[in-house]
Amino acid sequence: MPFVVPFVLADQLGLQRDLYYGIYMAAVASLFVGWARDAGQPLREMCARHWRWAVGLGLIFAGLSAAIVLGAEDATSLDLPRSRGHGLTWD
Repeated sequence: MPFVVPFVLADQLGLQRDLYYGIYMAAVASLFVGWARDAGQPLREMCARHWRWAVGLGLIFAGLSAAIVLGAEDATSLDLPRSRGHGLTWD
C-alpha cells in the first residue's frame, strides 16, 4: 500500500512535483488519522506525549539530511533553469 500512491501519482500520471508532494502528504495524513481512529488512540494524547524528543530528533535528522544533500552534489553543476522571485520562494 505505501508504494501505490507514489507509483500512480508520479509514474503513471506524471504529476508536477509540488502537486505530487501535496497529494502525497494529504494521503499520508489521512492514513495516519484513519489508523489512529481505528486503533482508538486519541490524537491529542499521542501528540502531547514526548513531543520534546520528537521535535529534537526531527531537527537533528533534518539537519543531517540537509548536510547529506548539500554535500552530495554541487548546485552549480546542474544544468537546470533557475527559479526567480515568487517561484524561488515556492521552490
